[in-house]
Amino acid sequence: MDDISINTLTTEFHVSPNYFSSWFKKETDIRFTDYITNLRMTYATQLLAETNLTIKDISSSIGYSTANHFIRTFVKNKGITSAEYRKQLFEK
Repeated sequence: MDDISINTLTTEFHVSPNYFSSWFKKETDIRFTDYITNLRMTYATQLLAETNLTIKDISSSIGYSTANHFIRTFVKNKGITSAEYRKQLFEK
């Protein structure tokens, strides 16, 4: 929901984006962008399972500007669309 981009954080902490990226990867063993994507996908799967929110509402609530971008990222991360994921949850 909030802007959690590298640029926002580096401005807040007065460090360069390159320094922050290197530091984050060194400390966590994961790229910052991958970390944020993983957080968003975890929350998205929770919302898909526990709410009746539309895909568009879920995508905007987790920080994606368009539902299409969210769906493409979800497929890349989970291997299926968010709609298919939700459908599979309720078929069990």
